[in-house]
Amino acid sequence: QDREGNAVQGAEVLFLSNMRLLEAGTTDASGSLALQVPADCRGWAVLARKSQLGFDYRTAERGRSSKAELHPLPDQLKLQFDGARSVRVNTVDQNGKPVAGVKVGPWYIRKPGYEADINLSGVPTLMSATDAKGVADLDWLPEKFEQSLPIMSQSDEYYAREHASAIQAEKPASEVDSGLSQMTWTPRS
Repeated sequence: QDREGNAVQGAEVLFLSNMRLLEAGTTDASGSLALQVPADCRGWAVLARKSQLGFDYRTAERGRSSKAELHPLPDQLKLQFDGARSVRVNTVDQNGKPVAGVKVGPWYIRKPGYEADINLSGVPTLMSATDAKGVADLDWLPEKFEQSLPIMSQSDEYYAREHASAIQAEKPASEVDSGLSQMTWTPRS
């Protein structure tokens, strides 16, 4: 649903088990989607996203210091988009030149009032590639989040100088830079 409670058609829904994608699809005109997943799945997470509407999730995980059992997988879940944040990611090499083809996306997200965050690092389908100008726009991130929202950069030819570039909840930015260095290999003699 959107923030007014209206059905959202065409939202991408993913079912994860232990941070791996098991099933995915898009919602129909009624905003629904049925997925077939293992009934005994313990490390589950379900997420939905839609461009310019936002992101929502539910997870089996408890808070970081909790010793409680994981949440059981319910028969039905209701997810609601409560607004989207657009973040432009700029990727540049050690000489300040843009780098195309770098995959960028969120590492983890925790929305306000949620018991746990959701780790997205194992979900390559959520990554976007930078264009010829070294830019990728992520227009589905949640409008509100807790603490920080780290953005990872991945490339076969470059490595990120910092593990992630983050925007902070208390002072959210609409643009982040990811500094990359080209990987070079020195043959051993």
